Amino acid sequence: MKAGIIEEMLEDTLEGMDDEEEMEEAAEAEVDKILFEITASALGKAPSKVTDALPDPVPVGATAASDEEEEDIEEMQSRLAALRS
Repeated sequence: MKAGIIEEMLEDTLEGMDDEEEMEEAAEAEVDKILFEITASALGKAPSKVTDALPDPVPVGATAASDEEEEDIEEMQSRLAALRS
């Protein structure tokens, strides 16, 4: 009797796992459907994956600071110098 109960519990558990996979697939299909509607069918025209390589990142120090940033830095340095003296 005990083995029968354990077997039944295991079957119920395994059946639940199958249902989860089906639910996940249904959820993904519903998300795709909604995205397709929101993007006015533009999502269907998009490629499934991007094959282009990403551009090389620009080093942070290579970009020139704008004039405002330079003025701000100079102002902060003068304030720091005033605090130090």
